[in-house]
Amino acid sequence: MIGRGHFATVYTCTDKITGDQYAVKVFERFSGDRMKIKRKHMEFVRYEVKLMSTLQHPNITCVRDMIAEDEHIFIVMDLAKGGELFNRIVHRTRFTEPEIRKLFSQLFSALKYLHDQNIVHRDVKPENIFCMDDGLSITLGDFGLATYVSPVVGYCDKLCGTPSYVAPEILEATEFRRYSFPVDVWSAGVLLYICLCGFTPFSNELYTPENPYTLAQQIKMSQYTYPSPYWDDVGD
Repeated sequence: MIGRGHFATVYTCTDKITGDQYAVKVFERFSGDRMKIKRKHMEFVRYEVKLMSTLQHPNITCVRDMIAEDEHIFIVMDLAKGGELFNRIVHRTRFTEPEIRKLFSQLFSALKYLHDQNIVHRDVKPENIFCMDDGLSITLGDFGLATYVSPVVGYCDKLCGTPSYVAPEILEATEFRRYSFPVDVWSAGVLLYICLCGFTPFSNELYTPENPYTLAQQIKMSQYTYPSPYWDDVGD
């Protein structure tokens, strides 16, 4: 076992014929008489797998197979031997600028590919970026919040994402909420900030009498700084 979430557990698995290793996400559908995954959630799982199965890019996690049984659903994916980028950030605190360039050239290549397919990810964050080796070869995964942007409508209006990484337009009031592909670029920018200095640009912990703004207000005002000494040696 290499990971556990609310609805699934992730294991390593081995192809008995080739010996190749993969990751397999196991969803438990039933436990006795109690259904663990409700029908609506199963629709989201199937949608995510269907979407990911159409994607072919070296920096996007590839779904190899989906196996549905009475009690379990198995999703077989590429194995990220280096784990989540989040764990790498916790261990390293910050990265060098050459490392950042290598990391983000891959991430933006993946995002450009998605956006060219009219797909917005909506949850770009270090927990959803996976290191394929001990270096910084990465893939973008977890498409649970990803969606197609209709060329006719041209925008999304659902409130979703991870609070520290959401773009200002996602935080607009429901009747005014309109957003599209740039929200992924904003989230990547937040990640870039974190990778360079080791902490997030927006946080409720930054709330003070002199700076009386909540996390959401900081984001909507695009209010962030480059405090010394953490940014002193970062190039323009």
